[in-house]
Amino acid sequence: MNCPFLNSDNPHCSEHLNMNKLDEAFDLCTNHYMMCPIYMEISQDKLEVVAVGTDTPEAQM
Repeated sequence: MNCPFLNSDNPHCSEHLNMNKLDEAFDLCTNHYMMCPIYMEISQDKLEVVAVGTDTPEAQM
């Protein structure tokens, strides 16, 4: 399974997705992406956005 953020234009991934680190990036982004600190950071940010969004009065209706 591939990282869900692999094809996004996230600038955080660009330092890992380059020709100098191709083998490392391939292994991390396709096999072990849940161990990637960038994946964890992006996922946490998305969870926080969702959590904040559910606290609105409109969402409680």
